[in-house]
Amino acid sequence: IFAYLNYRVPRTRKEIFVTLVKGLQRLEYRGYDSAGVAVDGSGKHDKDSICLFKKKGKVKALDEELYKNDSVNLDEEFDTHFGIAHTRWATHGEPSALNSHPHRSDKNNEFVVIHNGIITNYKELKKYLISKGYEFESDTDTEVIPKLIKYLYDNRESEYVSFSTLVERVIQQLEGAFALVFKSVHFPGEAVATRRGSPLLIGVQSQYELSTEEIPIQYNCEDSRRDIQDKNSFNKGNSSNALHSVNDRMAMEFYFASDASAIIEHTNKVIYLEDDDIAAVAAGNLSLHRMSRGAGDDPVRVIQTLQMELQQIMKGNFKAFMQKEIFEQPESVVNTMRGRICFDTSTVMLGGLKDHLKEIKRCRRLIIIGCGTSFHAGVATRQILEELTELPVMVELASDFLDRTTPVYRDDVCFFISQSGETADTLMALRYCKDRGALTVGVTNTVGSSISRETDCGVHINAGPEIGVASTKAYTSQFVSLIMFGLMMSEDRLSLQKRRQEIIKALHKLPEMIKEVLALDEKIKRIAEELYQQRSLLVMGRGYHYATCLEGALKIKEITYMHSEGILAGELKHGPLALVDYHMPVIMVIMKDACYTKCHNALQQVTAREGRPIILCCQDDPDISKLAYKTIELPYTVDCLQGILCVIPLQLMSFHLAVLRGYDHDEMADGVLGDVLPYLEQGMSELLDSLWHYLVASDAVMHNVPEVLNWFQRAGDPGKGRRAQAESKRGSVRGLCCGENPPTEEGYSVGGAMNEGEGHFYSVQVGDSTFTVLQRYQQLRAIGSGAQGIVCSALDTVLGIPVAVKKLSRPFQNQTHAKRAYRELVLLKCVNHKNIIHLLNVFTPQKSLEEFQDLYLVMELMDASLCQVIHMDLDHERMSYLLYQILCGIRHLHSAGIIHRDLKPSNIVVKSDCTLKILDFGLARTACTNFMMTPYVVTRYYRAPEVILGMKYKENGSSDLSALTSPSSFCNGLDIWSVGCIMGEMVKGSVIFQGTDHIDQWNKVIEVLGTPSLEFMNRLMDTVRNYVMNKPQFPGVSFSELFPDWAFPSETEHDKLKTSQARDLLSKMLVIDPECRISVQEALSHPYIHVWYDPAEADAPPPQISDKQLEEREHTIEQWKELIYKEVMDWEERNKNGVLKEECLDGVATSSATASQSSSINDISSMSTEQTLASDTDSSCIDAMYLLAFFCVIHHL
Repeated sequence: IFAYLNYRVPRTRKEIFVTLVKGLQRLEYRGYDSAGVAVDGSGKHDKDSICLFKKKGKVKALDEELYKNDSVNLDEEFDTHFGIAHTRWATHGEPSALNSHPHRSDKNNEFVVIHNGIITNYKELKKYLISKGYEFESDTDTEVIPKLIKYLYDNRESEYVSFSTLVERVIQQLEGAFALVFKSVHFPGEAVATRRGSPLLIGVQSQYELSTEEIPIQYNCEDSRRDIQDKNSFNKGNSSNALHSVNDRMAMEFYFASDASAIIEHTNKVIYLEDDDIAAVAAGNLSLHRMSRGAGDDPVRVIQTLQMELQQIMKGNFKAFMQKEIFEQPESVVNTMRGRICFDTSTVMLGGLKDHLKEIKRCRRLIIIGCGTSFHAGVATRQILEELTELPVMVELASDFLDRTTPVYRDDVCFFISQSGETADTLMALRYCKDRGALTVGVTNTVGSSISRETDCGVHINAGPEIGVASTKAYTSQFVSLIMFGLMMSEDRLSLQKRRQEIIKALHKLPEMIKEVLALDEKIKRIAEELYQQRSLLVMGRGYHYATCLEGALKIKEITYMHSEGILAGELKHGPLALVDYHMPVIMVIMKDACYTKCHNALQQVTAREGRPIILCCQDDPDISKLAYKTIELPYTVDCLQGILCVIPLQLMSFHLAVLRGYDHDEMADGVLGDVLPYLEQGMSELLDSLWHYLVASDAVMHNVPEVLNWFQRAGDPGKGRRAQAESKRGSVRGLCCGENPPTEEGYSVGGAMNEGEGHFYSVQVGDSTFTVLQRYQQLRAIGSGAQGIVCSALDTVLGIPVAVKKLSRPFQNQTHAKRAYRELVLLKCVNHKNIIHLLNVFTPQKSLEEFQDLYLVMELMDASLCQVIHMDLDHERMSYLLYQILCGIRHLHSAGIIHRDLKPSNIVVKSDCTLKILDFGLARTACTNFMMTPYVVTRYYRAPEVILGMKYKENGSSDLSALTSPSSFCNGLDIWSVGCIMGEMVKGSVIFQGTDHIDQWNKVIEVLGTPSLEFMNRLMDTVRNYVMNKPQFPGVSFSELFPDWAFPSETEHDKLKTSQARDLLSKMLVIDPECRISVQEALSHPYIHVWYDPAEADAPPPQISDKQLEEREHTIEQWKELIYKEVMDWEERNKNGVLKEECLDGVATSSATASQSSSINDISSMSTEQTLASDTDSSCIDAMYLLAFFCVIHHL
């Protein structure tokens, strides 16, 4: 359901069509088969009539139909208009235009209605209406509703009867579940909506203040409508019981929808209707009515503010929502755990349950009730819940639970699991249990849903909107939520502490392990290519993995239409084994847990009957590999969480099978927002509006590491006098760390054996990884590891200096990693500046392209990251000098059209003499004339406003694509904002804008800096502007208040370094509007920075990028591999024995000291150094931007 009423807000018919169609597209995600709209007629004579447009198929087909009708004047303007729209999933009658909504009362379309739900007594009503002479044209249950309201209108007892009174009388005759919206020629410009058992909400939008934040309920609808007859009283806004706009014109817009996703782009102010509420809009006033007042009924409906953001429901550049949601699971499980688990103290607290925890602990048993995937989440966690709670746990299918009228007692605790919170059978089971006095707990993904409102307490799984018809990320988040409940219940049980610690540690590592599983996507796709022509598939497992088999089989049958059965391996010889032969595909889940031996026996039974099992197993399990036809090797985790890692390959398998079999993965091949092509003719603003949402990815959380050693935290005499030359500058600020070289530690062992053979390489075990390095690099010690690589300190025996050796983690596992490795290598080779990390060597131990797998980068070894220095007491001299070096470094990058995009303290490293270098170019971009870069920066705290809001980079100064290569246009904004955030952190000692997500990040920015100007707002896309303008207005905090004098270091005798200057620089960098933000060159000329200015550093020659088409390249993994190999070979040609022939090693110390085991850092992006937010760039963003560039050219032509 979606409907739109504009009251005294002029809209053309085309604008109304666009609004209605967009609303339907937001709701098309559940696989609908027909759609329709109803709007006012055209021309003076037909304006009081209603036009219906209905079409079988997706919303796209309806959209095309609307513009084919020549009799419709698209430019006709309506000061007030009410239009309704609907997408249908057939429940009564086949998919057809006649059966689609809106349904009408008669051929004159006097009343039309859209309906969600099922009318159970429609046959009796239809029979009665036929007896009264009414003719039916569809096979649906809904058609009785418009004919019933016409019958009541035709037989009214007085000339005037209100629209809402008629609707009240209609719903008194209806049985079943429904959400209804009515439109009538007899009540032009009016709307009436009601619900019972099916969700419905109303969004309200006005440029002016609203009359109230709470709408009182009026009881006895007929009496309450008498004042509505006096339309003049409404026009004056005198109704005390209605919501209206407080201005002379009373301009208002109302949006009716069955889901908030259709409303959020228009307004975030909504009213949720309760069962039997009747909402009436007339003359710009919204009033709410009920037939009677029950005990405990809330007498008002509060206007609520939606927190959901439209971009949360967008498909991105994945082929389908299902695929996108599968790949979102590393982030969704983090969101489920965020704020609930303290990994340091091993405590778990679910805020929604804490007030009822004692009552839950006193219960006799736990009953988990759900349908489909939600039921499987209960089955998956039943065993661990029984272990942790020491209570019997029943897991019930809601429909079967109701059919059996299962006994429920007052001392039972019943959990109701539902992604939507509206699952009908689960909701009925909830009411059944409430009537019997049980404590009810909801586990849902939808705030404000029926289950979340009607349960006594609950848990919101925070998985984010799930659009795909097949549930994926909701399952894993439900899984984790139930595990956390068990951990909370067992917190005071001493006998279970060891088990709890094991589970909590595994939860900590779970997101990274999910990423490892997702990296197997290509392998799973190849297996799917062998299976997609099969007619049936068996999935077997036992123990914790019985639920995995049930869920995997459900996913396969749900979206591939292939028969699939989840089988308990212990029951194999009791029937299912008869199905196994050479031709029957079998997937088995065999992990190293308590059931391993039993599953191994089942495997032998399958192979004895010539079965060819595809086995999900642990990595390095040779016993299983011997018997398997194919294996999918997964990382090992604690047994009760292994099901999460095992279900993801089955989710991916089902997706690829659906693609190969030609079925809609989301039941919406071209629906929702994925197909942007139809909108090309509507202008680039529409296209950009859609693509913008593709370009925002989630963040992953890094972990704490030990703090910097004491030697780094000691401060010495900073020295005196202003520097005139670079060398004296270093001396004047020496002592930032300690004024001496850090101590070394002797006696650590280095594993591995020397290989004196060809190539002069040897292997050494570093943690869990094997480094095969040149013999010149000795005394390797791990100093960091992460998603992009592992970094070791080492002694370079040729140069006689400590260095950092980085081994890239599986650079050829996918195109994203391969391209990132190529980009980093190319950019590191071309830059040559004292404030950018220096590449000393590149090598691979493999001898040919065919063998090429490992890539090693050797770089300078620094002492610490800036994040370990930033909270120290820095005086103006040190702070100014550190900022100067950062600006010099990014100035050098910008001069070659390179934008760093990920400047943050952990990507900046320093030495004890206060020298500073920028590193990590994995997310850097180069600009070119025919490629627009993705507006995406990894680390949220340092993310510029224009990135958060999806503004194109041209907003930084130019509207011409070719201008992107100009440093004055695109570079000044993003990196300068990040520098401002870093400087603010230096001053305050804490992060300035510490948002919990990208929405909250914007809130934090405007709360501090104030709501941006209208001129800035006008440059935003319409959707973004609506969202921003609907936010509360903030005046902002003055910079003197934000950065008071006491926060700055006391001033030294250097009169040119003042607190006022530092604050002024901050005020010019931390500007929301990128066009008003200071540029890099201007910052270098600022009095607080210019004291260090040296043209040789600030205006160094730009680097020469060897690959001018770096960002345009799209290759296969093998092609990327060949390019990287050529770069490595080129390096070896240019350097003899790894020593640079043509380049000096400026800034590299020639000490032969042993590499320190201090907090030396060289690639912070690969290390866990603080609770900094970081994540890999989504490679799909690149594809989306290629698409955008292509459309820009077409639109221009």
